[in-house]
Amino acid sequence: MQLLKIDSDGVVADRQYTQNNIGWKKPDDGFVGLNCEGAVIAAISAAGCGGVTRNSDGNFLTAFAANLGICSVVHAELWDIDK
Repeated sequence: MQLLKIDSDGVVADRQYTQNNIGWKKPDDGFVGLNCEGAVIAAISAAGCGGVTRNSDGNFLTAFAANLGICSVVHAELWDIDK
């Protein structure tokens, strides 16, 4: 795929990129899948985390989200696991 970008001076930047499709892999029967993520806005160190669980059929079970206040990205990821 080709991406064209025109800046304020009218200069065109031509860039190539590859698109990777990512999918969800169901857990084995009798297990649940947990997808979670922690994130930080570096400029202000504001952090949050969230996650979702699904059964082996892909049906929604639970979800969570939390405002962690000010912390590092490492702490945000660890909080995410703890929640």
